[in-house]
Amino acid sequence: MGTSKASGVFTRAFHVSPEVSRRFRFEEQTAFVQTYGLHEHLKRLVREITEAGRYTGRMRKVTASREALGVQSHLTLLMVPYTISTMIEDLGASLPPRLEACEAFSAQPASTDRFADVVEQYRRLSDFDAQRHPRARASQYQVCLAYLNAPWNEERITEIVRDEKTVRIVRDEHGDPLRQVLVKVHPTWDIHDDRLLPKEEKLLEELDRALSEGHGISVMIAHVGRGIQQRLTWLIDRHLGKGAARTCTAPARRREAWYAQAVRDDVKAIIPHPRKLRTGLDLIHYPWIYFYQPVSNLYTMIQAKGRAWRLGQRWPCETHFFYYQDTEEHGLLQQQADKMIADNLLRGGDLSGGLMGMGQQMSSVEATREALAQGDLWHLGVLLEQEAIGDWVPKEQIEAYDRARRAERRAKLSALRERDLEAMQTSFQMSLF
Repeated sequence: MGTSKASGVFTRAFHVSPEVSRRFRFEEQTAFVQTYGLHEHLKRLVREITEAGRYTGRMRKVTASREALGVQSHLTLLMVPYTISTMIEDLGASLPPRLEACEAFSAQPASTDRFADVVEQYRRLSDFDAQRHPRARASQYQVCLAYLNAPWNEERITEIVRDEKTVRIVRDEHGDPLRQVLVKVHPTWDIHDDRLLPKEEKLLEELDRALSEGHGISVMIAHVGRGIQQRLTWLIDRHLGKGAARTCTAPARRREAWYAQAVRDDVKAIIPHPRKLRTGLDLIHYPWIYFYQPVSNLYTMIQAKGRAWRLGQRWPCETHFFYYQDTEEHGLLQQQADKMIADNLLRGGDLSGGLMGMGQQMSSVEATREALAQGDLWHLGVLLEQEAIGDWVPKEQIEAYDRARRAERRAKLSALRERDLEAMQTSFQMSLF
């Protein structure tokens, strides 16, 4: 039905289905979502902020209810008589071939290599033992992902300082958290250094190959605040002339106009963050997409890498993933490959080739494969319950879990009603005096 939520179906269902228009008025979309949609209750920790806007150092739990992805099964049955299913072949159109490949670069160069000093500083960051400082692991992971691609920055592994007695965050005179620097590495290159990193050298070669085919390329960057976009823009402009590369800074409502202007200006390479182009744009003139850095969000990556493979595309499409071997980038791509395998198991897609060739067949993938092979997967919600329950469980246990969860919710609502009723009675009695 072209959407993933019941709220997105309502307008079409109201106009095409007599049952929906008879039961709901057009302004009753909320009631329609409550009847045919799915809902989830999220519990998360948020920072406790004072009225002055300062963080107290404590966290509190907040429960929020929102519409979840998916619709009730009976809505699908309701819309089937008014739905037409087509394939691209039915439209008389075809798509060009599509290639997906992973490009590995060595992170162990010779001592005389131009890249050796960068790797040496990276090893200082990567070899840091975070067991004694577990709160510094996220900082270490991000700087390790960034330094091999941006050695012109000073990178630090830091940890927020906490009071030993109260465990509260220590703050400076401006109210900002104090950070202890555990490891610091200095820049080894300049952002306008004439030397080329291994990825940069390969990217320029691929750009020349794309121009010989008559089109441009898209270069996806994960870290936009470390000067990687500026560096690549400077390299490509020096290689092809000023204006050959352009970064995407336009807001969402002006992104299509930005892309159209880039095509008119004959820009050879666009360098955005994948989130900027993951939906709403068809990169017809830039059919070759290069992930200069891996992206941690699987949905963003899948959407971004398919932007060029659209109806009307006349060039073969290619997607390349650049990574340094045996580094954090390598591990992140392997994790994304495992997630893609699990996703394609559910959708019936191909399980080999391209990025999925790096998959390590994690346990959840094997559980999914076994459930599908045995025919025990009665509902996709079985797999979605994995985070709430643990490993995959049979249908009876899922139903028991759902009954217990609904009973707990009813008990909470009943307790709230009783508390409100007592408050009303107390207020009424006070008013009598």
